[in-house]
Amino acid sequence: MWIVVRFLIWIILTMLVVNSTFELVSMSNTFLNIVGLVFLIGYGCISYKTKCLTFIKTKKQDEKN
Repeated sequence: MWIVVRFLIWIILTMLVVNSTFELVSMSNTFLNIVGLVFLIGYGCISYKTKCLTFIKTKKQDEKN
């Protein structure tokens, strides 16, 4: 249940981030273009590392105690 909620939050957050970074990239200022591109790449890396903010675990750790 919570994985679905986190994934939906990630989708909404992704739409907001992509919209704001594309606005920065479309501006005529070169510095803002680079900032927008860095934010977009950074968000992509964060999404990849956190598995779209869901932290899905495929295996349980063996409890030996």
